[in-house]
Amino acid sequence: MLYLSYSKTKDLENKNLFYKKHILKEIPWKTSDAMLLGSWIDALLTNPEEAEKYIKQKPKDKNNNYSLTVGMYDKGIIIANKVIASEYYKDLYKFEKQKTLIYEKQFGIFKGIKGILDFLYVEGDTATIIDLKTCADSSPDKFKWNILNFNYYLQMAIYGFLVKKNYPDVCSIKYRILACQTSGECPLNAYELDEDKIKAELSYFLSVIEEQKKFTIDDFKKEPEKKGWDTAKTL
Repeated sequence: MLYLSYSKTKDLENKNLFYKKHILKEIPWKTSDAMLLGSWIDALLTNPEEAEKYIKQKPKDKNNNYSLTVGMYDKGIIIANKVIASEYYKDLYKFEKQKTLIYEKQFGIFKGIKGILDFLYVEGDTATIIDLKTCADSSPDKFKWNILNFNYYLQMAIYGFLVKKNYPDVCSIKYRILACQTSGECPLNAYELDEDKIKAELSYFLSVIEEQKKFTIDDFKKEPEKKGWDTAKTL
């Protein structure tokens, strides 16, 4: 049994692939230099223990997800220091970092829902979620495509769902992203996500939960139907 998360939700379209990746763990997690740099910056700003793992590793090795090149290491330090010196970061002293939230409820093969929030602050009936994102271009015209391509609305919808399940008094949530550009002068830009778009993704996520209730582990084990010209339909 496992928890459903933002990343796992995106993999549910192919059940057999999901089974091999998340249950059998036969398919390794794919990474890239951009993803590794983002994780390094994230660790520096939110999780010192995790950052130590990166620092202690040997030079880059394709079989070692924690390995950094000297250039990536230096750039991560520069960007992290820039974030720490910013007005955005000064407001985060009261936030919890790397806050793990879990909602325990059995549905299908899942025992609940889980998310790890970069920054969370709850006061009375109001909560603020802030997620760090690295990108090649943090300008509004470019970053809006990152939001759509990586579906950050869905990610925030899941985080908001978990906040309300763990903090029942919360009725209002602010969803924010601090975008850290990794090129040029590495400017920072802050964004507040549209609540209506997040609500739409929440409706989708709730429908995913309902759909998963009818599936068993055997449904995930089934090999997908092989399609070729012999299976083509006549229209």
